Parts: sequence; structure tokens; C-alpha cells
Amino acid sequence: TANEPWMHPEVLPLVRAAIQFRYRLIPYLYTLLYESTQTGHPITRPFVYAFPDDPACHAESFDFMLGPNLLVASILAPGQRERSVYLPAGPRWCDFYTGAWHDGGQTVAAAAALSHIPLFAPAGAMIPLGSVMRHVGAQPDARTLLLFPDRTGVSTMTWVEDDGHSLAYQRGEVTTVTATLTAAEEYVTVAVSVSGGYPLPYAAITVTLPPGDTRPVAGPALQRTWVDAEGRRCGTITL
Repeated sequence: TANEPWMHPEVLPLVRAAIQFRYRLIPYLYTLLYESTQTGHPITRPFVYAFPDDPACHAESFDFMLGPNLLVASILAPGQRERSVYLPAGPRWCDFYTGAWHDGGQTVAAAAALSHIPLFAPAGAMIPLGSVMRHVGAQPDARTLLLFPDRTGVSTMTWVEDDGHSLAYQRGEVTTVTATLTAAEEYVTVAVSVSGGYPLPYAAITVTLPPGDTRPVAGPALQRTWVDAEGRRCGTITL
């Protein structure tokens, strides 16, 4: 039988939001696909693959890492609105939605509202997002870089850009964008470098801190900062 989102009007807004989030994740997913062709790293990674030195990860069968920067806690029971999630030892982990931080190597209670699947990002992670659109290429794209800075430390994230549909990448028309995140107790600094032969369809990047992180954002090419409607500190970096 047909089972389309619009056949369930009572949850249609939630389904629409989930599809839109998936579209926004395309720059991150595209980079993971490219990385997989170059290194063989899987896109979805079992805990034991990502954290082989943590014995508690050896038996986990359902939760997984989506690339290196996003932990996905699956919801498999009807009506489940909260579940226990093991956070692998090593990094601290940030709740993707609330900005709450947890030490690794422990099990935490994660809310599982019907509107989202529990997600966590390791300290230092960065996730590039695109625009919401009806289909890929429907409009000029933009980039938002979600930042999950630790108390202190330095991390990097490189994502790949090309035209998305031709074989021009085989002629070198590929560009990499590398962000360096430096976290200090008093501030967060972001620096971005660009390298490659593909002209980017955007001239600036929006950077966003997790909810509750009140540190000011700085950077050599930072043009302005503001607080968005959800209370997140944001900035614009000109390329």
C-alpha cells in the first residue's frame, strides 16, 4: 500500500522537518561519501569501529556514529519517549538539541520526543549544513557550520565541495573547506581556509555554537556576531 507523508496529517509537520533536516545534512553526508571512496571508512560506523579501545562499545548493536562527528541513538520501540544511551569513553559529548554536556564512558537518559532522534556530538566536532530546499539544486546554497567546542582545545573539520552532478571533479574541479576550531575558557575562535579549483556557490559561512554556550565567537575573517531566535551565538565568516 502507498505510505506517503501527506497520508498522515497528524504528524506531517514532523515528517517534513525530518526530511528538511536530512537535506541540510547533505554537505556532511557528501563529505562522508567522498571520504569513503578515498579511505574506505564507512559512513555509518559501529561503536566498536569508532572506539575500539572502549570495551563497552564491543557489544553495542543499534547505536552508531554517522561519520566521526555525530552519534545516532536509534529509537526502535513504539511510543518510546526516553531511552538510555551509552556515550563512548574518551571525548565529552554534547546533546545536539539542548547543548548539555556529558562525560564519555557513561550511560545517560536521552529524551526521544516524536520530533527527533537523540543525537550527540563529540567535543571539538563540527558539522557543515546546507540550506533547506525542495530538491538539490533548487536554489543557491549556503553553509552553516555547527560548532561543538570543548572547554579548551583545537580541532579541524574539512568538507568537500563540487558541482554535485558532473564528472568535473575528475578534472580537479573540487574544493576543500577546512575549519579550525580553537576553544578557550573565555572565547571560541574559528578560522577557515579554502583550497581547490571549484568556485564555491557561497561567499560566507555562518558558524553556530550549541545552546547555552555563552562564549563570544572570534576569528580572523569574522564579520559580525549575533544571537539567533533559539539563543545560540552565531557569527559570519567571509571567505
